Amino acid sequence: MMIESETGLKILAINILGRFLLNRDNNIRYVALNSLSRVVNDDMSAVQRHRATILECLKDPDVSIRQRALELTYQLVNSSNIQELVREMLNYLIVSAPEHKAALCSRVSAVVKRFAPSPKWQIETLITMLSIAGNHCDDSILCMTVDLVTRLSELHAFATHKLFRLLRGELPRAQIALMHVAVWCIGEYGDHLIVPSHNNGESEHIYQAIPANEVLGLLEAVLRSHLATELTKSYVLTTLMKLCNRLGEGKEESINLIAQYNSSLSLELHQRSCEYKSLLDCKWGDMLPKTFARTPALQPSSSSIDQRARIERYSTIDSQA
Repeated sequence: MMIESETGLKILAINILGRFLLNRDNNIRYVALNSLSRVVNDDMSAVQRHRATILECLKDPDVSIRQRALELTYQLVNSSNIQELVREMLNYLIVSAPEHKAALCSRVSAVVKRFAPSPKWQIETLITMLSIAGNHCDDSILCMTVDLVTRLSELHAFATHKLFRLLRGELPRAQIALMHVAVWCIGEYGDHLIVPSHNNGESEHIYQAIPANEVLGLLEAVLRSHLATELTKSYVLTTLMKLCNRLGEGKEESINLIAQYNSSLSLELHQRSCEYKSLLDCKWGDMLPKTFARTPALQPSSSSIDQRARIERYSTIDSQA
């Protein structure tokens, strides 16, 4: 296929390779997928005609066939087929081997960032990926999700309601990355949960208001989860403080949850709990809204280090607050 040839002959060869994908012999299908991967950049439209057959190879029992089909699928993604192909890649993510999930998550996030038809679809897709394989996503994917939500004020309510319901439905087996992003959004935009979200009238995304006690109940469940790490609990304590400043109710329940860690064996949780409890004292009342104000959106040109710092803010304490 690397030999210079007329366009018509090249298309004919690609069509023959496409028919090879229907062959029962795994070796023939593997060679066909490998050959198509090498010519896809030369004649994308000709290879795209066999997209349906290539996607069927993602369901093949042979892992080598699935992996080659996945590589080819990734090469075929463009703005016109992004939704269909990412849906298939997410379906494959569910059944893929654990050692392949991290690379697949990185690839999905890359094509989503490049070809997403709308910010809302991008957020939905990233959240879905976190719910499927969040334990295999690196920090850059979490930061991308948080940064995207933060910059799009019109989607704060939608993202927070979706994350809350997803986390509530998946506990106690939720992916840790989903848990962290959901807790972060609840802390930043939890005031949106106690009012209905209509999302511009779209019937499939109409969310009813959630009572404050249910919001606090979910955070308590996260604290008690066997999956919760020290970092997870640190996020929850900060979220509880932010909700004290946002909701206008449930303050006593939040204080009780924070106070549980006054005698924690973890130095981080002990210090955080004691300092947060002190900040709730009346003499610091004027500082509370400023100390736990919403995190401002970063500029799109910010470095990945700056983006990662947004989440890390939840795991640090200003000792002079």
